[in-house]
Amino acid sequence: MILIGLLILMLLPFLSRPFFIDDYYHFLMAKGILEHPLRPYDFLADDAGPDNAGWERGKPPRMVNPPLTHYYLAGVIKLFGDKERTLHASFMLFSLMSVVSMYFLSGTFVKNHIFATLLFMVNPVFWITSNGFMLDSPKLSFYLLSLTSLVYGLKNENKPLLFTSGIAMSLSLLSKYTAISLLPVAFIYMFLSKKDWHKYLWIFLIPLAALFFWSFWNIIVYGAPHMLAASRRAGPSSYLMKLSVILIFLSGSTIFLIGAFFLLVKNRLFIFLAPPVFLFIGLLLSSERGGFSLTQSFLISFWLLASASFFYALFLNAGVFSGRNGLFLIIWFSLAIFIAIFAMGWTSGRYFMSVISPLSLMFVKIVENKFSEKKTKLFLAATLVVTFTFGALLAYTDYVQANVNKNIADDLKSADVPPGFFKGESFVGVTAYLKENGWHTTFPNSTLRPGDLFLEGTISSPTVWLFPPKIEGKLRLVKEFKYKTMLPFRVMSVPDSAGFYATCWGALPWSISELPLERYKLYVVEKI
Repeated sequence: MILIGLLILMLLPFLSRPFFIDDYYHFLMAKGILEHPLRPYDFLADDAGPDNAGWERGKPPRMVNPPLTHYYLAGVIKLFGDKERTLHASFMLFSLMSVVSMYFLSGTFVKNHIFATLLFMVNPVFWITSNGFMLDSPKLSFYLLSLTSLVYGLKNENKPLLFTSGIAMSLSLLSKYTAISLLPVAFIYMFLSKKDWHKYLWIFLIPLAALFFWSFWNIIVYGAPHMLAASRRAGPSSYLMKLSVILIFLSGSTIFLIGAFFLLVKNRLFIFLAPPVFLFIGLLLSSERGGFSLTQSFLISFWLLASASFFYALFLNAGVFSGRNGLFLIIWFSLAIFIAIFAMGWTSGRYFMSVISPLSLMFVKIVENKFSEKKTKLFLAATLVVTFTFGALLAYTDYVQANVNKNIADDLKSADVPPGFFKGESFVGVTAYLKENGWHTTFPNSTLRPGDLFLEGTISSPTVWLFPPKIEGKLRLVKEFKYKTMLPFRVMSVPDSAGFYATCWGALPWSISELPLERYKLYVVEKI
């Protein structure tokens, strides 16, 4: 009950958070399901052009995820309305499911299972993701419910629990396809736990049947299995680059891995190598070749070293993972990282939702092996305080940055600026509020003519794929809207290389900045 109460207190302040990043796109899909419930991808969104369907027969899908979460959102909208506060409150159910499942699951693997659960829930990955409508939150809730039901079902030979595990496995897969790692993870636990493991293989028939019927429906409606069609967009363009940002995000977005430094303070090799490696990477990245600022460079260096320190501590404490449960944690973690690498071309903090469960358990297990029971609790308590502090600050940063999306729309309306055009799409939260006021998105094939107004964000707006429209004339700056803050952190900022939601924005999950939260420039097109 204490964990549930803490989680509610963590999430309540952010129930009014406006749409941010992909939230609006998922909202549009849920709205579309209300109009055509049997054709979930017929919704229209400004994706690579105005009013494009999520998937058209004979074409690659623009929406690459299954629709279970959107059906849930559609039901909430139908019953309770579409206000942000209502939708956020409905998503708390998934976070609660995850925490309860993690609590019962962690008791199987570590002694300090409460600390493991707390580290799991207060780190920025879980906290920030729980405040939005990203699919990773429901995926994780069913993922952990499935594993927990499997562990206790096998332990007690409980068929209802095993059946629940299969159902939850299906729901996780239909929330997001990256939950596919759950199948080998569950099988490996089954294989390691039971000599007669083959007796329980029937569990996997449930998710396989769910995928079969879902794919069969896709073929009837859209002409191809959605999972297969969507998989063609998977995979990074550079595996070395992807692995580098995975290591940055592994520690930078979870925070508690900085505890690995203190696990190695008496290790001579670490003390000898860590300082020069930290300086070398920081100075290299801040050079002309690296291209990062000094602050960004040393943040990257710090998080790379933190992740490397964790793996070194893992190596030094390998003996504690030699047993059945320890081996399972290593395999679970490895499969989760594998999926994070190959899922998409970029990295995102939310992709680590499946990683933080085994990661927190492995971390606690290493600490338990390293220290006495009393020192273990003190060490974990100190790590928890640091993780909670950064989790709260970054969750608040996310909230403040999201509020800019609503503020600019309100400020334009208050200033009696007539609707015009803006650089945006349905994957940018501001689109929800500007379009509501009559503004239109632009794309490279759009044309602006003399007299048209054009609004452009210059800090947190993505630059990788959002390009300016064609201009028949020249742009004259009319007004700037700056959203200043004393808050030094950013989770999304191109100039600060902060890309918590996607490394298209930057190589860091969060960064430090003196810039405004956002700077919008309003132009008018004039004749040359």
